Amino acid sequence: MSDVLIRANGLSVGFPIGGGLFNKQVLKAVDNVSLDIAKGSFFGLVGESGSGKTTLGRALLKAAPITAGGAHYSDGEV
Repeated sequence: MSDVLIRANGLSVGFPIGGGLFNKQVLKAVDNVSLDIAKGSFFGLVGESGSGKTTLGRALLKAAPITAGGAHYSDGEV
């Protein structure tokens, strides 16, 4: 992992939707994403509107809750 700056393995982000005590549903905003970003490289994330690009970025910055999987920086875990 010496040349990898950020590594995400099976990263998922979900948000609870709906109300009620027994109606617990989760909106999958990002589902099972794995990627490596190497040090010194350029990285572009491309996708359709609403595909989860911003949510993935926020999860990597710890601004959105990671519900499954994980993300690791070269100097520690997110």
